[in-house]
Amino acid sequence: MKEAKLKKFLILTTCAIILCGSCFGAVVTVGPYVYFYERGEVTILWKTDTPVASRVDYGIKPDMSLRVEDSTPKTDHELVVPVKPVSLYNYRIMIGAAMGVEAEFYTAFDYGPEPFPTGPSPYPTDSLTPLYAQAADYIAVQLQFSKGYCIDYGCGEGRLAYEIAKRTDLKIIGFEDDPAKVAVARNALHKADIYGARVTVMQADLSNLDCSDYSANLVVSDRMIASGTCPGAADEMFRVLRPDGGLAMLGQPPDCPSALSKGTLDNWLGAYGDSVANSDGVWAKIERGALSGAGEWSHNWANPAATTCSDDTEVAYPVKMLWFGQPGPRYIIDRHHRPGCSLYKKGHLVVPGVHRVMAVDAYNGARLWDLAVPNSGRVGVLKDAGWVALTSDYAYAAASDDCVGLDAETGRPMLFFTAPQAISGETLDWGYLAVEGAQLIGSGQKAGASRIGHSFDLGANGYISQVYQDNQTIICSRYLFGLDRDDDSAAPVWTYKRGSGANSAIPNPAICVTSDAVYFIESRNSTAYNDSDGRVTLGALFSGNNEYLVKINRTDGGVVWEKQFNFPFQHVVWLQYADNKVFATGTRGTSPWTYEVYAFRAGDGNLDPLWSTNPRTFNAAMSDYYHGGQDKHPAIVGNSIYWQPNFRFNVQTGASQSWSSGTNQSNCGTMATSANYAFNRGGGNPRMSGLSGGSWTLCSETRVGCYINIVPAGGLVLVPESGSGCVCPYSMQASMAFMSE
Repeated sequence: MKEAKLKKFLILTTCAIILCGSCFGAVVTVGPYVYFYERGEVTILWKTDTPVASRVDYGIKPDMSLRVEDSTPKTDHELVVPVKPVSLYNYRIMIGAAMGVEAEFYTAFDYGPEPFPTGPSPYPTDSLTPLYAQAADYIAVQLQFSKGYCIDYGCGEGRLAYEIAKRTDLKIIGFEDDPAKVAVARNALHKADIYGARVTVMQADLSNLDCSDYSANLVVSDRMIASGTCPGAADEMFRVLRPDGGLAMLGQPPDCPSALSKGTLDNWLGAYGDSVANSDGVWAKIERGALSGAGEWSHNWANPAATTCSDDTEVAYPVKMLWFGQPGPRYIIDRHHRPGCSLYKKGHLVVPGVHRVMAVDAYNGARLWDLAVPNSGRVGVLKDAGWVALTSDYAYAAASDDCVGLDAETGRPMLFFTAPQAISGETLDWGYLAVEGAQLIGSGQKAGASRIGHSFDLGANGYISQVYQDNQTIICSRYLFGLDRDDDSAAPVWTYKRGSGANSAIPNPAICVTSDAVYFIESRNSTAYNDSDGRVTLGALFSGNNEYLVKINRTDGGVVWEKQFNFPFQHVVWLQYADNKVFATGTRGTSPWTYEVYAFRAGDGNLDPLWSTNPRTFNAAMSDYYHGGQDKHPAIVGNSIYWQPNFRFNVQTGASQSWSSGTNQSNCGTMATSANYAFNRGGGNPRMSGLSGGSWTLCSETRVGCYINIVPAGGLVLVPESGSGCVCPYSMQASMAFMSE
């Protein structure tokens, strides 16, 4: 069996994977993926090239005596496996009598809700009983989400909370100002065995709830059903509703003993919305929109143009902590390996981990989903490309030669792409990943080229050594392609390759995408493209006058222009796009390293003659060579290019401008930016610096990761856990979110 085919069986999850035996006939072509969503079970998904029965043997390690199976022959396999929490499981996929894949998974992040008890209702049967059930049915049908938090605003005796808990996976917090009703609710819900686990009731002043802003994915009100009156104040209700998708379902079904009039509800809501009266009763359905000025971070460098700027104008200093919690360090890539950035879009915070992708609600920290993705978890992203991209409907994750599209709300694998194979006789991995418009943009790279997982060897072969220091290798692709991002069965929209596709090397960090074009640097040096493992030094890439800056049409892959150019970079290289210009940036020399940025016109590929100096060059002794002084990534914000610690250039002219990041540069990280602030490590802590002045530590109890970690998006400052592996004295290893005061 060829090496390229054999790699399909080498699936990495949380530790070493063992290939045991050979598989005859059918071959596993996609996966397996282990999907965590419901408590007490996982779903294992995989594909085979021919129809066979589905069978998984499994057990708590080292046992593997349990089995789930489906005898129906198929190519798309999906089996639900019952599991216990916080346990390490072995499993193996069987294809006939042969063993396909043996692997393991861990259930420590299995935080789904407890199953709803099967006992009788703790509440007496009366005229309101069917009305609460009817209201809960109506509310549940309106939901586009099933995880998160529900606030019952004026929860009364907890009857609506009980019915919603029966129908959804939401955790429910009831607020009530009548202490007698609080006591009844607690007793009843405790009797039903869901108090604390699924529903909690708090006595509170309804005009001033003791909970954070944006706490609720759903807001309902028992009081409106029971008494036909409106509790507290609409301002307070709206304060706790999560932006960008939070839903308020307020009203009552028809025939309630104490009717709620449309006029009463509309007067209470004021400017927040209007109700509708029809056969379903009187209801106001209010979906909260995105915060004004909230930005997003959908790719490793914020966007396909790689500006490293979210364009968020909402977040501003001073800030306060909004929440902290999961995910913690267990599945986080060790910080020293310099992994990729977490992503944000439409309220979802997606965290790439060790052979795992996890998602939490960015506004309240609620755990949404996670998925074990085989052979994933790239490290040294500054010398590679991010492997996860996020849209409003999907999170795409690339691994080996596959890319899986996960439903952004549930994490369920929905789309299964395979990298088009454009070089005869080779099976290449999926390299670069971006989403622009209706296309999924990718590249083909040597199998095994990306550095995956942990390698603590400090010698030349260790990943920690390879992602620091001078003259280290860059991951390179051989060709590019565009796919329909919504159709995993469609043929490629386009493929760009030079000749056979085997005679060029495209450094993954030197690719950027706009709405109409893909820009990249391509080496046509035989030493570079004949490299055996797809990891090439810039010395080999940029030699012999064989490097080209290329622009192709994003819609069809046709070449628009190509320009031969001698790039002098030795350590890192990136492309970015802004203001109708393509910026090539990188470093050379030794400490203090020379940083350079070249500005090319997007229209014709020529150096921009308007720049006062082209390239713009400066020297910066920002850190020792083992802690990242040669690889600080620039950010483009508005009409300026910012570079740590105190360099700023005008995008139109290249003229120097004053700026200081105000942070200690003796660290490994690089900055992220919003429209008005830069975010980075300041002495190890998360730090926020105004682009017009001022610098502040956000908290001193946590450690920021060793490269790009802080996500200023959604009107928040998101600091997903990335201090895993830190031996320094920091007391917290948890994800955090901050909002403006």
